[in-house]
Amino acid sequence: MRKLKKREKDGCFFLLAYDKLKEIGEAPGYSGERCGEAVEKKVIVDIFGEPYPLKTDSDETYVRKLAAIVDTQMRNVAQNMNILSGTRIGVLAALQIADRYLQLKRDYEELLELINQKKLPNSPPPPF
Repeated sequence: MRKLKKREKDGCFFLLAYDKLKEIGEAPGYSGERCGEAVEKKVIVDIFGEPYPLKTDSDETYVRKLAAIVDTQMRNVAQNMNILSGTRIGVLAALQIADRYLQLKRDYEELLELINQKKLPNSPPPPF
Protein backbone atom coordinates (compact mmCIF):
# COMPACT_ATOMS: atom_id res chain seq x y z
CA MET A 1 0.00 0.00 0.00
CA ARG A 2 1.35 3.39 -0.95
CA LYS A 3 1.74 5.84 1.89
CA LEU A 4 1.34 9.43 0.83
CA LYS A 5 2.74 12.49 2.54
CA LYS A 6 1.24 15.88 1.80
CA ARG A 7 2.97 19.22 2.19
CA GLU A 8 2.11 22.57 0.66
CA LYS A 9 4.67 24.51 -1.35
CA ASP A 10 4.09 27.24 -3.95
CA GLY A 11 0.32 26.65 -3.91
CA CYS A 12 0.68 22.98 -4.92
CA PHE A 13 0.46 19.78 -2.94
CA PHE A 14 3.26 17.23 -3.18
CA LEU A 15 2.35 13.54 -3.05
CA LEU A 16 5.40 11.50 -2.13
CA ALA A 17 5.39 7.70 -2.20
CA TYR A 18 7.44 6.06 0.55
CA ASP A 19 7.30 2.35 1.25
CA LYS A 20 7.51 0.59 -2.12
CA LEU A 21 9.78 3.20 -3.63
CA LYS A 22 12.22 2.77 -0.76
CA GLU A 23 12.04 -1.02 -0.96
CA ILE A 24 12.29 -1.62 -4.70
CA GLY A 25 12.51 1.77 -6.34
CA GLU A 26 9.17 1.37 -8.13
CA ALA A 27 5.47 1.25 -7.30
CA PRO A 28 2.18 0.99 -9.23
CA GLY A 29 1.51 4.31 -10.90
CA TYR A 30 5.13 5.39 -10.44
CA SER A 31 6.89 6.90 -13.43
CA GLY A 32 9.72 4.35 -13.36
CA GLU A 33 12.70 6.39 -12.16
CA ARG A 34 14.80 4.92 -9.37
CA CYS A 35 14.72 6.20 -5.78
CA GLY A 36 16.15 9.68 -5.45
CA GLU A 37 15.61 10.35 -9.15
CA ALA A 38 11.82 10.76 -9.08
CA VAL A 39 10.50 13.35 -11.49
CA GLU A 40 7.71 15.45 -10.05
CA LYS A 41 5.16 16.73 -12.51
CA LYS A 42 2.22 19.05 -12.05
CA VAL A 43 -1.28 17.65 -12.55
CA ILE A 44 -4.39 19.78 -12.08
CA VAL A 45 -7.42 17.75 -11.04
CA ASP A 46 -10.99 18.87 -10.41
CA ILE A 47 -12.66 17.62 -7.24
CA PHE A 48 -16.17 18.73 -6.39
CA GLY A 49 -15.89 21.75 -8.67
CA GLU A 50 -12.55 22.95 -7.30
CA PRO A 51 -9.22 22.74 -9.13
CA TYR A 52 -6.35 21.17 -7.19
CA PRO A 53 -2.85 21.59 -8.59
CA LEU A 54 -0.80 18.59 -7.50
CA LYS A 55 2.88 17.86 -7.87
CA THR A 56 3.42 14.13 -7.99
CA ASP A 57 5.91 11.46 -8.93
CA SER A 58 3.02 9.16 -9.90
CA ASP A 59 1.58 8.62 -13.34
CA GLU A 60 -0.91 11.34 -14.34
CA THR A 61 -3.61 8.76 -15.17
CA TYR A 62 -3.25 7.24 -11.71
CA VAL A 63 -3.60 10.64 -10.01
CA ARG A 64 -6.66 11.46 -12.12
CA LYS A 65 -8.26 8.13 -11.12
CA LEU A 66 -7.69 8.97 -7.46
CA ALA A 67 -9.28 12.40 -7.94
CA ALA A 68 -12.22 10.86 -9.81
CA ILE A 69 -12.90 8.46 -6.94
CA VAL A 70 -12.93 11.32 -4.42
CA ASP A 71 -15.03 13.55 -6.70
CA THR A 72 -17.60 10.80 -7.33
CA GLN A 73 -17.88 9.97 -3.64
CA MET A 74 -18.32 13.63 -2.69
CA ARG A 75 -21.02 14.09 -5.34
CA ASN A 76 -22.83 10.98 -4.09
CA VAL A 77 -22.77 12.29 -0.51
CA ALA A 78 -23.98 15.73 -1.60
CA GLN A 79 -26.79 14.22 -3.67
CA ASN A 80 -28.03 11.94 -0.89
CA MET A 81 -27.83 14.37 2.04
CA ASN A 82 -28.90 17.93 2.68
CA ILE A 83 -25.44 19.23 3.50
CA LEU A 84 -24.19 22.50 2.07
CA SER A 85 -20.71 22.54 3.60
CA GLY A 86 -18.04 21.24 1.26
CA THR A 87 -15.92 20.37 4.28
CA ARG A 88 -18.63 18.16 5.79
CA ILE A 89 -19.27 16.52 2.42
CA GLY A 90 -15.54 15.86 2.10
CA VAL A 91 -15.31 14.36 5.58
CA LEU A 92 -18.32 12.08 5.01
CA ALA A 93 -16.93 11.03 1.62
CA ALA A 94 -13.55 10.30 3.24
CA LEU A 95 -15.25 8.17 5.91
CA GLN A 96 -17.06 6.17 3.22
CA ILE A 97 -13.84 5.66 1.25
CA ALA A 98 -12.01 4.63 4.45
CA ASP A 99 -14.84 2.20 5.30
CA ARG A 100 -14.57 0.59 1.88
CA TYR A 101 -10.79 0.41 2.19
CA LEU A 102 -11.00 -1.36 5.57
CA GLN A 103 -13.60 -3.79 4.21
CA LEU A 104 -11.32 -4.65 1.28
CA LYS A 105 -8.30 -4.93 3.58
CA ARG A 106 -10.19 -7.34 5.86
CA ASP A 107 -11.29 -9.41 2.82
CA TYR A 108 -7.71 -9.48 1.55
CA GLU A 109 -6.36 -10.63 4.91
CA GLU A 110 -9.00 -13.37 5.10
CA LEU A 111 -8.07 -14.50 1.59
CA LEU A 112 -4.38 -14.63 2.53
CA GLU A 113 -5.27 -16.68 5.60
CA LEU A 114 -7.17 -19.16 3.41
CA ILE A 115 -4.26 -19.40 1.01
CA ASN A 116 -1.81 -19.96 3.86
CA GLN A 117 -4.04 -22.70 5.32
CA LYS A 118 -3.99 -24.55 1.98
CA LYS A 119 -0.18 -24.40 1.94
CA LEU A 120 0.11 -26.19 5.30
CA PRO A 121 0.97 -29.89 4.77
CA ASN A 122 -1.66 -31.37 7.13
CA SER A 123 -4.47 -28.93 6.45
CA PRO A 124 -7.89 -30.43 5.76
CA PRO A 125 -9.16 -30.33 2.18
CA PRO A 126 -11.43 -27.45 1.20
CA PRO A 127 -15.14 -27.96 1.93
CA PHE A 128 -16.19 -27.79 -1.71
